[in-house]
Amino acid sequence: MVVKTRYPQAISVNQFKGGFKFTSDYTDLEDTETNDSRNVLYDIDGDIKQRKGSQKLYNTRLTPVGFTARSPIKGHYYYEKLGGNSQTFNVVAIGDAWYNYTSSTASVIRSSLNSSSETFWNFIQIQDFRSASDDIMVGTNGVDPLQMWNGSASAILLSANTSATQVPIGKYILQHENRVYVANITDGNDADSPVKVMRTGFGSDGAPDPHRFLETFYVGGSDRNGEIQGQMILGEFIIYYTRNSIWRFAPGLGDVNDLEMVTDNIGLYAPYSLVNTGTYHIFLSERGVFAFDGQNVTHLSRKIDELLLRNSSPNNLKFAKAVFDHEFNSYRLYFAEQSWNRNTRNNMGLTFDLRHNPPIWQPPITGREVSYISTYQDTDSRFKVIYGDYEGYVYVDAQGDNDGVTQGYNDNADAASTISNVVATSATFPTDNDGLGGLIIKIYSGTGEGQTRVIASNTSNTLSPVQSFTVAPDTTSKFTIGGIDSYWKSKEFDFGASELVKIFRQVVLQIEEQGDYNLEMYYIIDFKKLNRATLATLNMFLSGWVWGKSTWGTDRWGRTKAIKKKVQLRSTPSQSTSGTHLAVRLSNNRANETWSLSKLDFITNTRGRR
Repeated sequence: MVVKTRYPQAISVNQFKGGFKFTSDYTDLEDTETNDSRNVLYDIDGDIKQRKGSQKLYNTRLTPVGFTARSPIKGHYYYEKLGGNSQTFNVVAIGDAWYNYTSSTASVIRSSLNSSSETFWNFIQIQDFRSASDDIMVGTNGVDPLQMWNGSASAILLSANTSATQVPIGKYILQHENRVYVANITDGNDADSPVKVMRTGFGSDGAPDPHRFLETFYVGGSDRNGEIQGQMILGEFIIYYTRNSIWRFAPGLGDVNDLEMVTDNIGLYAPYSLVNTGTYHIFLSERGVFAFDGQNVTHLSRKIDELLLRNSSPNNLKFAKAVFDHEFNSYRLYFAEQSWNRNTRNNMGLTFDLRHNPPIWQPPITGREVSYISTYQDTDSRFKVIYGDYEGYVYVDAQGDNDGVTQGYNDNADAASTISNVVATSATFPTDNDGLGGLIIKIYSGTGEGQTRVIASNTSNTLSPVQSFTVAPDTTSKFTIGGIDSYWKSKEFDFGASELVKIFRQVVLQIEEQGDYNLEMYYIIDFKKLNRATLATLNMFLSGWVWGKSTWGTDRWGRTKAIKKKVQLRSTPSQSTSGTHLAVRLSNNRANETWSLSKLDFITNTRGRR
């Protein structure tokens, strides 16, 4: 909610609801929208908050079996035994192997698989045809034959079982009403195999036969609409997505002819961007993010399409990954954003937050590289988001105030630092197992500012990155490990009179007390570059002072207190306090620190027209 008064002009913002919109035109923004923010959330209580971090699980890098090179995580499945055995497993695919994975152990259950970093696994679960009281999980990647595992010993070929029939190789697998559907078949003798679906049936006793593929149907023609890119249940239907079309299949009593095309002008481009919210699907097409409810297609990403489609390449965008976060009722998509370099890794996340009415796009997530994303259930049966990186590590999302680690590190580099080692003599970095391996170090101040690297290994006081720094850090270089580089910039406010010159007097903020550390606030007059704007440092503790005063506010966050910070604006050699437009930017990029903003007031006097 924004309240405006007559001159002397004031603006008060006490409900931040607009979300993120990628635009260079400030007049195209609503008063509480932002076009320049990272790693913050528009919370449902109306506050701006730094996003939550993540926690690295088993602190030993997973590696393929046949080679030791660093490899991306290529699949994850939460396998909860549904038969007489109540065990749960997390199966993780990397390189040429599957692992049975926990937070403290990881054991190989399958090896000698295809090792390509561009083949990803998807899985289903179904009754074990060998025992009606047990079940199996089955996985496919489009290259290897179908694999199965029942939670003990090693995974095996599905086709290795007696009476297995026509077990295909295919890219996508689905289980519906005790039938297995495998789509986009690998078959050099069938030109239409990319749109081919094979499914299983039932034995004479009525039990499912997930190893016997007896029926086949085709979803259109591969030349016209492109190959099948995904299949997913929606209500009583199975929805098939090709690159350029969407089809609806009603299994009914098993009639493979009950298939109809819903649309031929939109389709699925990134196969692992497809998610099910329960009432509709969300997916990434070549034209942006869309929703499909079984009948109609809705464009969801108009506000961020330019960022998503123009700041990535088609070759990389097809490897985007997404998940539906049940806990926060949100669609989260990671893709390779490459506006500043030729990045090929999924280094930016975009979240479509359905908790808001209407739903909003949250500011982008950075500081992560996500090769695969999925969900699992914790001990309280809550769905949690889990993601894998390109170094062989797995993380639980929405944990703590740092990315990848419970306790982060902020320190200064020593003179002995080089492009291949960062030395911090007084540090005591952990070295158990892989230590800080896989985490990201960022130089946030001094020589080399802005450089980020993945940590390969460390000793108690020296960090070695996977890739050398371009500029060697020195004694002026301040770095963080686990720090979330969060900032929020308001729109440029013209106070209802874009040509009228004002004298900007004060900015008053209400923030949550967090601890004895600082939040940076830049006030930006007349669209100045950040290096010409004026910096004010806000202490997040009661005793802090900022060219003015700090007073207790109201109880907004339960037991923590709101602090009101009144910042008196001043002219500097690079920026006068007179101008037509005013914006503010709040930021923090150090580990173990977080912040929250609940109210923002601008106070000014008028001078006249420019």
